[in-house]
Amino acid sequence: SFIKDVDLETSHLSEVNDLILTLTERKFQEQEKLRQNACTILSIIQRTKVQLIELRPTINDETDQKLKKIDDDLTTNYELFEQSLNNYKRVYGNISDDLDKMI
Repeated sequence: SFIKDVDLETSHLSEVNDLILTLTERKFQEQEKLRQNACTILSIIQRTKVQLIELRPTINDETDQKLKKIDDDLTTNYELFEQSLNNYKRVYGNISDDLDKMI
């Protein structure tokens, strides 16, 4: 009976360890998604800077179209990023310092 109890306890400890490892791995995956989203936004901002420098007034509405595309890209990606950041904070709490600096 004692050996069965010890085996059962060991089995439960193993399950707990597996669960902790799974949760930790998921947390790091979510952090990586946030990093990727932050990098995407930074890339869009850099591309926007270049495009703004290249914009020249034209007779047609090319400039307005480019500005609209830039605005749409930034808005869409920022909304996705903000949603994933809020989801991460709700599930895991605060973000890591390096990710906070990047944001």
